[in-house]
Amino acid sequence: NTRCLNCNGVPGPFDCQTVTECGPHEVCYAKKYVEPGGIELFDLGCGVQSICSTSDPFGKRDIVETDIEDDKGTSTICLACCNTTDLCNINGLCGAPPFIALPGTSLCYDCEVSRQPDDCTKITLCNTRQSCHLESTRNLVGDIRWRHGCVDKKQCQTSNSSQCSYCCNTDLCNTNTTFTQSPTSDNLFAVSKPHISGIDVQPRYIRYGSTVTIKCNVSGNPTPSVSFLVQGKSLASNVHINGNTATISNYLPRNDDVYRCQATNCLDNSYYQFQLQGHL
Repeated sequence: NTRCLNCNGVPGPFDCQTVTECGPHEVCYAKKYVEPGGIELFDLGCGVQSICSTSDPFGKRDIVETDIEDDKGTSTICLACCNTTDLCNINGLCGAPPFIALPGTSLCYDCEVSRQPDDCTKITLCNTRQSCHLESTRNLVGDIRWRHGCVDKKQCQTSNSSQCSYCCNTDLCNTNTTFTQSPTSDNLFAVSKPHISGIDVQPRYIRYGSTVTIKCNVSGNPTPSVSFLVQGKSLASNVHINGNTATISNYLPRNDDVYRCQATNCLDNSYYQFQLQGHL
């Protein structure tokens, strides 16, 4: 869906730093009006095409010049719609000057904390030495949150692609992480939450005194870290962890329990619960 500037009562489109996503049948609009004191202001947002009464057969831009006074004494002098590109209502509607960014700058999302990577609605203009940036963080209780903004391009070049920290250099690119740019190249790569497809236990029939290995089959990008837990208590001293594999030496009755394999990356957590039972 199209994304549009979304503000009320601003001096001009360049003063609006809030973005909204339009519905499937909506377009961006800009309304210019005059307050009783003679101050010209703009409202910007999404609306149905019919709010602009003229029709362009190519569906690009409609402009209505009007002079209608409402019950508050404000007089609407122009209402314009567009659906050409994201943020098209920043660019020269209703007599506003066109938006001409300096080469090498980018309009980027700018939020200190968001619940999801596509929840940010604030924007800023990153300068020629900066890239748009998106990274995951965690709050005080460990919940995953996201930070959007601008960072120095040198910082992007030293970022580790195994972390959820991404840089990009096109307008509004630092949002949804389904496909995003590598910090060190212009190539796109997929990122995904941890997924545990199951476990492999060898031997499948466990005898007391034997050595047992449990492999947790994990996928995800960045590569998840894997831990093993046992309900209500720490792992026994004869359980050794190496990556996504747990090895139990000299399996004993005290190793009979319900275990959990947990996979974590900066996108999310996942776990798989299973029970081990030995036999004489």
